[in-house]
Amino acid sequence: MKKVALLISAVLVTYTTGLAQSFGLNIDNGEAKLWRFVSDEREQVEESSVMAVGDSLFLDSEQSATINLEENTRLLFRGKGALSLSIDNSSLSVHFDEGQILIDRNSPEKFSDIVIHHKGYDFTLEGTAVAIRSTRQGKPTAAVIRGSVQMSSQSGESLTILAGQFGAVDESGSLSSGDLSERAIQSLESWAGLEAESTEKEVADAIEADETEESFTEQLPETQDLTVDEQETETENIAEADGSALDVAEDQPASTDPVQPVSVPAEQSDDTEPQQPTEEKTAEEPETETVAAVTTAPPQAYSSSPNWEFGAGIVTVDGQQWTRLNLGVDVPIWKFGVFFDLEFFIDEKGDFSDKGWNFKDNWAEALARKVRYVRFGSEEDPLFVKFGALSNVTFGYGFVVDRFTNMLRYPDQRLPGLQLYVNDVSKFGITAQTLVADFLDFRNDGGVMAGRLAFRPFKTSQTPIVNGISIGATYATDRNMYAPAREWKAEKGAEDLEKIIESGELTENVREFMENRGINPDKMIADLETLRDAQKRTESFSIIGGDIGIPLIRNPLLSLDLYAQGATRQDRKGWGIGAPGISLNVWRLWASLEYRRVQGKFQPGHFDTYYLEERLRRDPLSTKVDHLKDDTLNGVFGRMGFNIANVLVVDGAYQYMIGKKDDNKDQRFEASATIGSMIMERIPKLNRAEAYYQKTRIGSDFRYNRDGERRSGNDSFFSKTPYTYYGYRTGFEIAEGASLVLDYRYGFKVDQDQNLVSDNHVSILTAITF
Repeated sequence: MKKVALLISAVLVTYTTGLAQSFGLNIDNGEAKLWRFVSDEREQVEESSVMAVGDSLFLDSEQSATINLEENTRLLFRGKGALSLSIDNSSLSVHFDEGQILIDRNSPEKFSDIVIHHKGYDFTLEGTAVAIRSTRQGKPTAAVIRGSVQMSSQSGESLTILAGQFGAVDESGSLSSGDLSERAIQSLESWAGLEAESTEKEVADAIEADETEESFTEQLPETQDLTVDEQETETENIAEADGSALDVAEDQPASTDPVQPVSVPAEQSDDTEPQQPTEEKTAEEPETETVAAVTTAPPQAYSSSPNWEFGAGIVTVDGQQWTRLNLGVDVPIWKFGVFFDLEFFIDEKGDFSDKGWNFKDNWAEALARKVRYVRFGSEEDPLFVKFGALSNVTFGYGFVVDRFTNMLRYPDQRLPGLQLYVNDVSKFGITAQTLVADFLDFRNDGGVMAGRLAFRPFKTSQTPIVNGISIGATYATDRNMYAPAREWKAEKGAEDLEKIIESGELTENVREFMENRGINPDKMIADLETLRDAQKRTESFSIIGGDIGIPLIRNPLLSLDLYAQGATRQDRKGWGIGAPGISLNVWRLWASLEYRRVQGKFQPGHFDTYYLEERLRRDPLSTKVDHLKDDTLNGVFGRMGFNIANVLVVDGAYQYMIGKKDDNKDQRFEASATIGSMIMERIPKLNRAEAYYQKTRIGSDFRYNRDGERRSGNDSFFSKTPYTYYGYRTGFEIAEGASLVLDYRYGFKVDQDQNLVSDNHVSILTAITF
């Protein structure tokens, strides 16, 4: 605690002395969106505000803003696009995905350098006034009014651009420069109110600027002049993998934004996805999203223009490695969005499979596989609706629903789920969130559902802290934990064997013949009876929970929340509390700690990332609830993460609870590590690298064969069990707009002979976006 106090004191001293950076922000027209890194919340900004390091500013088309970087340095930003700021030592970095910026820098200078990062290129200012934007070809171009700019590419090539010149990327990918036309310079001067050092240069091959004064003229050699008003900008994406607020590629690639926007799950404002440390990302859910990230990312933003995706690779289907070809497109229509997905599978025999195309026998699944998701709005909007693939869904502080996903077996399984959010309405700040995991589950008398209702009773109060108090209630249920058994198939030959037994033809000679071939007829029949019994059973499970959060400190650099949460089983067989709890965000470090007490058969975060995998086990037949022990446990749960200079982003959580009976314990651990953009930008072709590990029930009893020997006892911290998951994801750029993505998840299960065997899930895809 003394170290934490010293850290907070140091941060506060830095903040008050002016070294902790925040910048004056003025919105020139309309209302902009500002995502706060510290609080992990979005807010609407009109006229003036303060933008801190790590925050992300989003502008729509025709919007503009001014950010005061130094005493006499200003940054002009016009949308549509997103922008964020970061600091490394005394150097200020500006990251933006689309739109255009103009920086006018004058003495006195506070930062040693100002570097602009855009589309994988760096622009280092040298006492200059410079404007930068993207071309239609997706490459950056810069125009220098005063001073000079050093333009650098990821390959190490660099070029100095002088006053009165522009810098660009030619068709071969090399850097080039040329002279600005006089009208181009005048257009930039008019925009920023500047006077250029040189306006006499007018060369024959210079391209005349657009007559509209509010346009930034693009002047590529032998390329027609383009204006910003003509340019169609791409997406505003918030990544989950390395915390970038400006990723625009498919499945979350490494980005230039060094900020890791991760916090302890509060009132959900996810995408997730997650949604998610995520990764190139054209659509919200990547092809390789088999495991939800262990961090909480800011809300997912969506593209304003169609994004196409072509993929070809190896995936796991029914335990076999198949080839999958897919063509997808995300089609935005106003606030609506639909991701259509056409896919074809080639099985292990080299034949095209009818998976996803069997409309006669399974029209519901065939239809569901044609649409990855349909959505309206974004999760932070007053109304958000999403149908289809879901990822990283957390309600409240995660005591009941914690980073839930229905994509564990994607693309083998496509489960049509639903998220419906109504956010912060009325003067009481009412928020309602609902979740349906899989509508197809209802046909099996099942259905995993959850809902949360929260409000801020003192929202209109002028008293700080009090007006931020939030109270919420959560309800989650599994209508039938045995629903998955309806889809299970009997062991091959079991039904034929049953007929033989009924006919009395199972003689000793026949039995001996079968046993010599490794077939135990008695066990096969017993397994068949167990399966049929499971397919007839119906058993529900529900949890009711509540939470309260009190924001003690909220500023751009530091946030500290006090919270409490608790839940009980609806059948009154167990309950738990997590209180008191504290949540801390300090710059690039985030942490939480809470005391937990559990009594009876209860587990915090029961509906978690792997719930759909663990709700029902086949061998031996058991539900997740069956493994809960009736005991009173006390202990702690903590989470911590940090971004190390944008080189490495680490996040992890640990729970240790000890019981009163037979050394019973509930111990679990999870961790993830993602290579940051500082390294990614310097490794050619590598655009993603991350690893993860998760294990629950550490130290619990197990009873199965391992390594050919029957064992029974307590497992070690990192030993292999059915509750161990780990893996890695890597991505390589093989051509512009094309990436090779490898996603390998290791897991384990117990087979019919009580042997612990591998249950891995692999996906190797070539993803092309255009």
